[in-house]
Amino acid sequence: MSTFDKLVQKWCASLKCSTDFDSWGQLVEASDEYKRLLKNINTSIETVDCSESKKKILLKIAACLEIRSANLNSVNSSEDIKLEDLRKLISVLQSLTSVSVKDVPQSVAAQPLLAILTIPFYSRHLKSSTSNTTSRNEDMADKESYHSLLPKLKATTGQNLIMVRLQKIGLKDATELIDPYFTISCKDATAVDLCQRQNTPVASGRVENYLTFGFDIHIQVPFENMPKGSAIFFELFHYKQKRRATSLKCFSFMELDELKAGPCVIELYKKPTDFRKKKLNLLTAKPLYLHLVLTISKEM
Repeated sequence: MSTFDKLVQKWCASLKCSTDFDSWGQLVEASDEYKRLLKNINTSIETVDCSESKKKILLKIAACLEIRSANLNSVNSSEDIKLEDLRKLISVLQSLTSVSVKDVPQSVAAQPLLAILTIPFYSRHLKSSTSNTTSRNEDMADKESYHSLLPKLKATTGQNLIMVRLQKIGLKDATELIDPYFTISCKDATAVDLCQRQNTPVASGRVENYLTFGFDIHIQVPFENMPKGSAIFFELFHYKQKRRATSLKCFSFMELDELKAGPCVIELYKKPTDFRKKKLNLLTAKPLYLHLVLTISKEM
Protein backbone atom coordinates (compact mmCIF):
# COMPACT_ATOMS: atom_id res chain seq x y z
CA MET A 1 0.00 0.00 0.00
CA SER A 2 1.43 3.38 -1.02
CA THR A 3 1.92 6.29 1.37
CA PHE A 4 -0.93 8.13 -0.35
CA ASP A 5 -3.25 5.12 0.02
CA LYS A 6 -2.42 4.95 3.73
CA LEU A 7 -3.18 8.64 4.10
CA VAL A 8 -6.51 8.26 2.32
CA GLN A 9 -7.39 5.35 4.59
CA LYS A 10 -6.55 7.45 7.63
CA TRP A 11 -8.58 10.40 6.32
CA CYS A 12 -11.60 8.17 5.67
CA ALA A 13 -11.52 6.89 9.25
CA SER A 14 -11.17 10.44 10.59
CA LEU A 15 -14.07 11.70 8.45
CA LYS A 16 -16.24 8.77 9.60
CA CYS A 17 -15.45 9.69 13.23
CA SER A 18 -16.26 13.37 12.55
CA THR A 19 -19.61 12.66 10.89
CA ASP A 20 -20.53 10.23 13.68
CA PHE A 21 -20.03 12.98 16.28
CA ASP A 22 -22.02 15.30 14.02
CA SER A 23 -24.95 12.88 13.75
CA TRP A 24 -24.98 12.29 17.51
CA GLY A 25 -25.33 16.01 18.19
CA GLN A 26 -21.84 16.33 19.72
CA LEU A 27 -21.17 19.50 17.79
CA VAL A 28 -18.06 20.70 19.60
CA GLU A 29 -16.37 17.33 19.14
CA ALA A 30 -17.50 17.16 15.51
CA SER A 31 -16.16 20.64 14.78
CA ASP A 32 -12.83 19.80 16.40
CA GLU A 33 -12.54 16.59 14.36
CA TYR A 34 -13.38 18.42 11.11
CA LYS A 35 -10.70 21.00 11.88
CA ARG A 36 -8.17 18.29 12.76
CA LEU A 37 -8.81 16.48 9.48
CA LEU A 38 -8.70 19.77 7.59
CA LYS A 39 -5.29 20.55 9.09
CA ASN A 40 -4.01 17.06 8.28
CA ILE A 41 -5.08 17.28 4.64
CA ASN A 42 -3.62 20.75 4.14
CA THR A 43 -0.37 19.81 5.86
CA SER A 44 0.04 16.76 3.61
CA ILE A 45 -1.14 18.14 0.31
CA GLU A 46 2.13 19.85 -0.63
CA THR A 47 4.25 16.71 -0.18
CA VAL A 48 1.87 13.87 -0.99
CA ASP A 49 2.64 11.91 -4.16
CA CYS A 50 -0.51 12.23 -6.25
CA SER A 51 -1.73 14.00 -9.37
CA GLU A 52 -2.74 17.67 -9.50
CA SER A 53 -6.34 16.66 -10.20
CA LYS A 54 -6.44 14.67 -6.96
CA LYS A 55 -4.94 17.60 -5.07
CA LYS A 56 -7.71 19.82 -6.42
CA ILE A 57 -10.28 17.33 -5.14
CA LEU A 58 -8.58 17.27 -1.73
CA LEU A 59 -8.71 21.07 -1.61
CA LYS A 60 -12.43 21.01 -2.31
CA ILE A 61 -12.92 18.38 0.39
CA ALA A 62 -10.96 20.63 2.76
CA ALA A 63 -13.30 23.47 1.80
CA CYS A 64 -16.32 21.35 2.71
CA LEU A 65 -14.79 20.50 6.09
CA GLU A 66 -14.10 24.15 6.90
CA ILE A 67 -17.57 25.28 5.93
CA ARG A 68 -19.28 22.47 7.86
CA SER A 69 -17.22 23.29 10.93
CA ALA A 70 -18.31 26.93 10.62
CA ASN A 71 -21.93 25.80 10.19
CA LEU A 72 -21.76 23.99 13.53
CA ASN A 73 -20.71 27.18 15.29
CA SER A 74 -23.06 29.63 13.62
CA VAL A 75 -26.61 29.84 12.30
CA ASN A 76 -25.54 32.61 9.92
CA SER A 77 -22.97 30.81 7.74
CA SER A 78 -23.01 31.88 4.10
CA GLU A 79 -22.60 28.29 2.85
CA ASP A 80 -24.62 25.34 4.07
CA ILE A 81 -22.73 22.05 3.79
CA LYS A 82 -25.06 19.46 5.24
CA LEU A 83 -24.13 16.31 7.15
CA GLU A 84 -25.27 14.08 4.31
CA ASP A 85 -22.89 15.97 2.01
CA LEU A 86 -19.98 15.24 4.32
CA ARG A 87 -20.87 11.55 4.45
CA LYS A 88 -20.69 11.40 0.66
CA LEU A 89 -17.09 12.55 0.87
CA ILE A 90 -16.07 9.29 2.52
CA SER A 91 -16.74 7.44 -0.72
CA VAL A 92 -15.12 10.30 -2.65
CA LEU A 93 -11.93 9.81 -0.63
CA GLN A 94 -12.08 6.05 -1.05
CA SER A 95 -12.37 6.38 -4.82
CA LEU A 96 -9.70 8.97 -5.52
CA THR A 97 -8.30 6.87 -8.35
CA SER A 98 -11.43 7.48 -10.38
CA VAL A 99 -13.28 10.36 -8.72
CA SER A 100 -13.69 13.72 -10.42
CA VAL A 101 -14.42 17.20 -9.09
CA LYS A 102 -18.08 16.86 -10.07
CA ASP A 103 -18.50 14.25 -7.31
CA VAL A 104 -17.77 16.81 -4.61
CA PRO A 105 -20.98 18.31 -3.10
CA GLN A 106 -22.55 20.74 -5.55
CA SER A 107 -22.49 23.70 -3.17
CA VAL A 108 -18.71 23.65 -3.34
CA ALA A 109 -17.98 22.22 -6.77
CA ALA A 110 -20.29 24.54 -8.69
CA GLN A 111 -18.23 27.68 -8.10
CA PRO A 112 -14.59 28.74 -7.62
CA LEU A 113 -13.33 28.02 -4.13
CA LEU A 114 -12.01 31.51 -3.55
CA ALA A 115 -15.48 32.90 -4.14
CA ILE A 116 -17.07 30.89 -1.34
CA LEU A 117 -14.33 30.84 1.28
CA THR A 118 -14.09 33.85 3.54
CA ILE A 119 -11.10 33.23 5.79
CA PRO A 120 -7.43 34.03 5.09
CA PHE A 121 -6.41 30.37 5.53
CA TYR A 122 -7.86 29.44 2.17
CA SER A 123 -7.05 32.53 0.17
CA ARG A 124 -3.41 31.93 0.99
CA HIS A 125 -3.36 28.15 0.83
CA LEU A 126 -5.17 27.72 -2.47
CA LYS A 127 -2.87 30.21 -4.14
CA SER A 128 0.21 28.44 -2.85
CA SER A 129 -1.16 25.08 -3.98
CA THR A 130 -1.35 26.21 -7.59
CA SER A 131 1.89 28.17 -7.60
CA ASN A 132 4.89 28.11 -5.31
CA THR A 133 5.80 31.60 -6.48
CA THR A 134 2.87 33.44 -4.91
CA SER A 135 4.18 36.80 -3.81
CA ARG A 136 4.00 38.16 -0.29
CA ASN A 137 2.33 41.27 -1.68
CA GLU A 138 -0.66 39.22 -2.80
CA ASP A 139 -0.96 37.72 0.68
CA MET A 140 -0.85 41.20 2.19
CA ALA A 141 -3.60 42.37 -0.17
CA ASP A 142 -5.79 39.45 0.91
CA LYS A 143 -5.15 40.23 4.56
CA GLU A 144 -5.95 43.92 4.27
CA SER A 145 -9.18 43.27 2.38
CA TYR A 146 -10.27 40.73 4.97
CA HIS A 147 -10.36 42.82 8.15
CA SER A 148 -13.97 43.61 8.95
CA LEU A 149 -14.37 45.92 11.93
CA LEU A 150 -17.92 47.28 12.04
CA PRO A 151 -19.22 50.71 13.14
CA LYS A 152 -21.21 51.35 16.29
CA LEU A 153 -24.49 49.45 16.40
CA LYS A 154 -27.72 51.40 15.96
CA ALA A 155 -29.69 50.35 19.02
CA THR A 156 -32.98 51.42 20.57
CA THR A 157 -33.21 53.94 23.40
CA GLY A 158 -32.13 52.56 26.76
CA GLN A 159 -30.02 49.70 25.43
CA ASN A 160 -26.41 49.35 26.56
CA LEU A 161 -23.77 49.01 23.85
CA ILE A 162 -20.35 47.46 24.37
CA MET A 163 -17.13 48.72 22.80
CA VAL A 164 -13.89 46.85 23.42
CA ARG A 165 -10.52 48.56 22.93
CA LEU A 166 -8.10 45.74 22.11
CA GLN A 167 -4.83 47.06 23.49
CA LYS A 168 -2.23 44.29 23.56
CA ILE A 169 -1.58 40.61 24.15
CA GLY A 170 1.35 39.07 25.99
CA LEU A 171 3.09 36.08 24.34
CA LYS A 172 6.53 34.61 24.86
CA ASP A 173 6.97 34.33 21.07
CA ALA A 174 5.30 37.63 20.17
CA THR A 175 8.19 38.74 17.94
CA GLU A 176 8.00 35.54 15.87
CA LEU A 177 4.36 35.70 14.76
CA ILE A 178 3.62 36.77 11.19
CA ASP A 179 0.59 38.97 10.47
CA PRO A 180 -1.21 38.30 13.78
CA TYR A 181 -4.84 39.44 13.95
CA PHE A 182 -7.91 38.79 16.11
CA THR A 183 -11.32 37.40 15.27
CA ILE A 184 -13.98 38.59 17.72
CA SER A 185 -17.29 36.82 18.10
CA CYS A 186 -20.18 36.79 20.55
CA LYS A 187 -21.69 33.39 21.36
CA ASP A 188 -24.53 32.12 23.49
CA ALA A 189 -24.17 29.12 25.84
CA THR A 190 -24.72 26.69 22.96
CA ALA A 191 -21.94 28.26 20.85
CA VAL A 192 -24.32 29.96 18.41
CA ASP A 193 -23.30 33.38 17.09
CA LEU A 194 -25.34 36.26 18.52
CA CYS A 195 -24.01 38.73 15.96
CA GLN A 196 -21.60 39.07 13.08
CA ARG A 197 -17.97 38.14 13.67
CA GLN A 198 -15.31 40.80 13.20
CA ASN A 199 -11.64 40.62 12.23
CA THR A 200 -9.07 43.22 13.19
CA PRO A 201 -6.23 44.43 11.00
CA VAL A 202 -2.87 42.87 11.88
CA ALA A 203 -1.02 43.99 14.99
CA SER A 204 0.17 47.59 14.84
CA GLY A 205 3.38 46.98 16.76
CA ARG A 206 5.55 44.71 18.91
CA VAL A 207 7.07 45.64 22.26
CA GLU A 208 9.14 42.92 23.97
CA ASN A 209 6.68 40.09 24.73
CA TYR A 210 3.64 42.03 23.54
CA LEU A 211 1.73 42.47 20.32
CA THR A 212 0.00 45.85 20.30
CA PHE A 213 -3.25 46.52 18.43
CA GLY A 214 -5.14 49.62 19.59
CA PHE A 215 -8.36 48.85 17.71
CA ASP A 216 -11.94 49.47 18.85
CA ILE A 217 -14.46 46.67 18.38
CA HIS A 218 -18.13 47.56 18.56
CA ILE A 219 -20.01 44.45 19.66
CA GLN A 220 -22.99 44.09 17.34
CA VAL A 221 -25.54 43.02 19.95
CA PRO A 222 -26.84 45.08 22.92
CA PHE A 223 -25.90 43.85 26.38
CA GLU A 224 -29.58 43.27 27.18
CA ASN A 225 -29.92 40.86 24.25
CA MET A 226 -27.14 38.58 25.44
CA PRO A 227 -28.71 35.56 27.18
CA LYS A 228 -27.31 33.84 30.25
CA GLY A 229 -24.15 31.92 29.46
CA SER A 230 -23.11 34.24 26.62
CA ALA A 231 -19.52 35.36 26.14
CA ILE A 232 -17.36 37.49 23.86
CA PHE A 233 -14.51 35.47 22.32
CA PHE A 234 -11.13 36.70 21.11
CA GLU A 235 -9.19 34.35 18.82
CA LEU A 236 -5.63 35.20 17.80
CA PHE A 237 -4.59 33.97 14.35
CA HIS A 238 -1.23 34.22 12.62
CA TYR A 239 0.33 33.21 9.32
CA LYS A 240 2.67 30.19 9.21
CA GLN A 241 5.19 30.62 6.42
CA LYS A 242 6.28 26.96 6.37
CA ARG A 243 2.73 25.67 5.92
CA ARG A 244 1.56 28.71 3.95
CA ALA A 245 -1.56 28.76 6.10
CA THR A 246 -3.23 30.82 8.81
CA SER A 247 -3.32 29.11 12.20
CA LEU A 248 -5.01 29.75 15.54
CA LYS A 249 -2.50 30.66 18.25
CA CYS A 250 -4.77 30.95 21.30
CA PHE A 251 -8.10 32.32 22.46
CA SER A 252 -9.69 34.18 25.33
CA PHE A 253 -13.18 35.20 26.37
CA MET A 254 -15.25 37.40 28.65
CA GLU A 255 -18.47 36.22 30.25
CA LEU A 256 -21.44 38.44 31.08
CA ASP A 257 -20.41 39.13 34.67
CA GLU A 258 -17.02 40.36 33.44
CA LEU A 259 -18.46 42.94 31.07
CA LYS A 260 -17.83 46.05 33.16
CA ALA A 261 -16.55 49.43 32.00
CA GLY A 262 -12.83 50.03 32.43
CA PRO A 263 -9.50 48.29 31.81
CA CYS A 264 -9.17 44.55 32.34
CA VAL A 265 -6.81 41.65 31.67
CA ILE A 266 -8.07 38.17 30.77
CA GLU A 267 -6.40 34.77 30.58
CA LEU A 268 -5.26 33.03 27.41
CA TYR A 269 -6.22 29.45 26.55
CA LYS A 270 -4.75 26.79 24.30
CA LYS A 271 -6.40 25.95 20.98
CA PRO A 272 -8.76 24.69 19.71
CA THR A 273 -11.33 27.30 20.67
CA ASP A 274 -13.93 25.84 23.01
CA PHE A 275 -16.96 28.08 22.53
CA ARG A 276 -18.85 26.11 25.19
CA LYS A 277 -16.11 26.72 27.77
CA LYS A 278 -15.99 23.09 28.89
CA LYS A 279 -12.38 22.07 28.24
CA LEU A 280 -10.11 24.99 29.03
CA ASN A 281 -6.31 24.79 29.31
CA LEU A 282 -4.19 27.85 30.05
CA LEU A 283 -1.74 28.75 27.30
CA THR A 284 1.05 29.49 29.76
CA ALA A 285 1.74 29.72 33.47
CA LYS A 286 3.59 33.00 32.90
CA PRO A 287 1.80 36.30 33.70
CA LEU A 288 0.90 37.02 30.08
CA TYR A 289 -2.63 38.15 29.27
CA LEU A 290 -4.94 39.89 26.81
CA HIS A 291 -5.30 43.55 27.78
CA LEU A 292 -8.60 45.29 27.04
CA VAL A 293 -10.53 48.43 27.90
CA LEU A 294 -14.34 48.19 27.92
CA THR A 295 -16.72 51.06 27.33
CA ILE A 296 -20.43 50.53 27.98
CA SER A 297 -22.70 53.31 26.79
CA LYS A 298 -26.48 53.65 27.02
CA GLU A 299 -28.36 54.80 23.95
CA MET A 300 -30.29 57.98 24.66
